[in-house]
Amino acid sequence: MVARVKSGQRREQVIDAALGQLAATGYDATTMVSIAAELGIDRVIIYRQFADFDELFRAVLEHVRRMIDDAVDEAIRLAINEPDAETRSKTLLTSLLISARSRPDVWRFLRNVPSAGDGRAQVTALNDELAARIIGELVTHGTEARPTMSRKELTWGASFLYNGAFGALAAHLDHEPERTDAEFVVFLNRMVRRVVA
Repeated sequence: MVARVKSGQRREQVIDAALGQLAATGYDATTMVSIAAELGIDRVIIYRQFADFDELFRAVLEHVRRMIDDAVDEAIRLAINEPDAETRSKTLLTSLLISARSRPDVWRFLRNVPSAGDGRAQVTALNDELAARIIGELVTHGTEARPTMSRKELTWGASFLYNGAFGALAAHLDHEPERTDAEFVVFLNRMVRRVVA
């Protein structure tokens, strides 16, 4: 006899399975059918939770947003009282790398942007928001004087962080790294410090 799963638990299982597939194979290759197959359930059960794939995708995106916000909040909490920008940046990046190691699917999801449509805009907006928040945190805190970044510079820095640093993070997670995590943080810190200097 198969044990029944409560609706809230099933919803979380579906979101988690969808996140895993979206992170691994991308938006275009993930379907309600493939998620149901992974979970060993009929797709009708998924449709009881989500009207369509777009609704499920939005739920995954919100789930990812909460997890990323928690990771960034923790990284900022750890980094904020560091005595200088260099140490603050390394602490923040180390904390984010630890988060990425514990849930690589969340961070890979950010790199598997849908090829078109509303999903693309939503993931791009989340990436921009995350990168701008990290750049803003590195720029606005600290004891040393530094010029304030304009909105245009902050947007450019966020774009760089997303394309450069997040890409490097995804590659570091996906392949046998040439660098240890500590060496990777030093490398990534150099990239980020050039943006916020």
